[in-house]
Amino acid sequence: MDSSDEIIILTEQLRNKSADNEQLSVLVGSQEKQIADLNLYVEELFRNQWNTLNTLCNEFYEKDSESMKVSIVKSIEKEIAKIVNEGNIEHIEETVNKSMNDIAKSLREQCGFLKESDFVFIILNYAGFTARTVCMFTGIKFKHFYNKRARLIERIAKSDAKDKELFVSKLK
Repeated sequence: MDSSDEIIILTEQLRNKSADNEQLSVLVGSQEKQIADLNLYVEELFRNQWNTLNTLCNEFYEKDSESMKVSIVKSIEKEIAKIVNEGNIEHIEETVNKSMNDIAKSLREQCGFLKESDFVFIILNYAGFTARTVCMFTGIKFKHFYNKRARLIERIAKSDAKDKELFVSKLK
C-alpha cells in the first residue's frame, strides 16, 4: 500500500469520525435541553409544595368575620408552630439548594453582608412561599414585606456578588 492509498483511507476515516462527532453534538444538545426543562419542572414542583400553607395564610387575610379569623388563626398557628423552627428552616434551605443548584449556598458565600434574617427571608421566597406566609415565618408585618424585598434586591444588585443577577431574578 502506498502513501496515497493511506491518505485516502485516513481521509475517509476522518469523514466518518466527523459525522459521528456531529451526531453526538446533536444528541448532547438535545439531552442538555431535556435536563434544563427537567430542572425547571422540578423547581416548579418544589415551589408548589407549600400550597396548603399559602392557602391558609391567604384565607386568613380574606376573612371578614372575627370568629372565622380566630378559627383559621388557631389552625395556622398549629401548622406554623410545627414548621417554623430552625430545623425546618434548615430543611427548607437544603431543599432549595437541591432543587435550585445550590442557590442558597451561593447566596451565603457571595453575600456575607446580609443578616441571617435576610437569608431566611430570601430562602423562603426562593422556596415559593407567598408574601403573607413569609411574614408568618419571619414575624414581619405584611406591609413591610415588599419594602424589605425591594431593599434586599437593591443591596444584592449593588454588590460584587458573582451571581447577583440570578439571586435578584429568583427573588422577584
